[in-house]
Amino acid sequence: MSSKQFAYTQVGDKKTASLNSQKVGAAIQTIDDWYEGGYKPLRIHEYGADKQILVAHRTPKTHSDFYSLLPRIALHIKHMEKHGLEQSEESNAIHFIAAVLIKGGLFQRSKG
Repeated sequence: MSSKQFAYTQVGDKKTASLNSQKVGAAIQTIDDWYEGGYKPLRIHEYGADKQILVAHRTPKTHSDFYSLLPRIALHIKHMEKHGLEQSEESNAIHFIAAVLIKGGLFQRSKG
């Protein structure tokens, strides 16, 4: 039996906690600590959504969201070719863009 909160399986006469595919996928995607002030890894999201505290850490205002970074991908690639992936704001952007693209999904901006 599985639910959003808890998944378990029956082993003999006892219930045993288990991880369903959604929980494993969420754990694998919890890697975004490249945002400014990255105090904890977030699940990959175009706007760096922290659903626990209802905050977007990557906003169009700061130009750190996926949709602001993607049009500058050629500049990021040139920087990477010249400097590699040493710790920098550019390499953080490259890692974030790659993670969002690997995660996949429908990339649609809202109208407004």
